Amino acid sequence: KTDTDGRVFPLCERAVAVTSVLELALEEAGGRIITGVTVQSVSKKDGKFLLKMSDDSVFEADRIILACGSHAYPQLGGSEDGNLLATAFGHKLNKPLPVLAPLTVKQKGMTRLQGIRADVRLSAFSGDTALCETEGEVLFTAQGISGPAALNLSAGVIPALEKGPVTVRMSLFPGENCASVEEALTRRRTRLGSRRVKRFFTGWLHETVIGQWLGISSF
Repeated sequence: KTDTDGRVFPLCERAVAVTSVLELALEEAGGRIITGVTVQSVSKKDGKFLLKMSDDSVFEADRIILACGSHAYPQLGGSEDGNLLATAFGHKLNKPLPVLAPLTVKQKGMTRLQGIRADVRLSAFSGDTALCETEGEVLFTAQGISGPAALNLSAGVIPALEKGPVTVRMSLFPGENCASVEEALTRRRTRLGSRRVKRFFTGWLHETVIGQWLGISSF
């Protein structure tokens, strides 16, 4: 199933089901899983691939699939083995970059918003060039923003950062445009015009977000 943020999950909502389905398909196809050893080298001879293992055993195969992950998460066993095996066959590797990562921002005062969640629209720009846009939930952190919307946006932001700074604009009114927000503000001002600015958005926006917004805005 696919949720509103585009993430795909098993219907049973258990991540382990992904592994279970693959293991079951392999078992039914007559395959076997060998653990506790690593591939030391791969060579090709007479049209066959020869895989030399760390226990000195050798496997012969008509085809191989290299799916070693990366060294981004060594705590889970990630290493550079896949890169080394690929380059040994003459493959060229693009510079590895993070994908689906939280975004660190230079805006001051983010610590005050840490732990707050909000539904927003995020737009990323390199200079005047629009890079990408997404809507969804963000989680404010001490360093910037995380959550589904920020992670989705990072796929377009991170490659662009290799060429220069990137600006991210956040709308606290997703699904609305400037005209509709202005209209809503006008209606609210008609009813609540006597309120101070800090109290004007109470019940509409998170109080801490209001305070941070006012701190960087000019009225």
